[in-house]
Amino acid sequence: MKDVPVWDLPTRLFHWLLALSVGTNLIVDPRGSWQFPVHVTAGCTALALVLFRIVWGLTGSRHSLFADFVRSPRVLLNDLRAALRLRLDRHTGHNPLGGCMVIVLLVMTLATATTGLFSATRQGAGGPFVGLIGGQGLGDIHGTLGNLMIFLVILHLCGVALHYLVTRENIVGAMITGRKRLDAGVASAEPPLVSVWRAVIPAALALALGVYLWSQAHFVSADAAGASPPPSAAVTTGD
Repeated sequence: MKDVPVWDLPTRLFHWLLALSVGTNLIVDPRGSWQFPVHVTAGCTALALVLFRIVWGLTGSRHSLFADFVRSPRVLLNDLRAALRLRLDRHTGHNPLGGCMVIVLLVMTLATATTGLFSATRQGAGGPFVGLIGGQGLGDIHGTLGNLMIFLVILHLCGVALHYLVTRENIVGAMITGRKRLDAGVASAEPPLVSVWRAVIPAALALALGVYLWSQAHFVSADAAGASPPPSAAVTTGD
């Protein structure tokens, strides 16, 4: 067995930052005065991360590429049957079902964050583009997608747990260190990771977009923003 690098730093940072962003929005109620800015910040961060990951899926290291883990329906079905029989195999990168979950979570996060840009709370605060639709915008759709995200996150965690119980492979640890222990023959065929500097430009562009969208959000309802201050108490004088 040989310890080799498998996951590059941009992929690992993306994974844990997205987990933090999505996890935050799954537990923070956006209707509160301080919770809504947190919700928007996490949502814009998640959107920027997904856009970066799309680019990195085309330009990153071998096992970060979509071409490495997007499999055919037949392969996915065979892997699902193996999982139901508790006969999972180890893979250097994502296994077929894990790769499928990556795509599903990317698409769902992109859809949830995008509809959030066009959504508003009942208190009047909202995303940067809610004015293009009016009312609460896509708030109902955004909420439904958020609920579906909870199910997908739970399913993902169950899949990780099942993989560990069957194969005893610590894929969580590998996503932290970036390294896996592989057979010497498999390890010798692994190409080196690409330079981290390749991620700088797409990461900077995604960050700039996220900051712009955050700056355009309506953190205070229009009614509250335009309301006049309460009148001061009148002073009564006697005759």
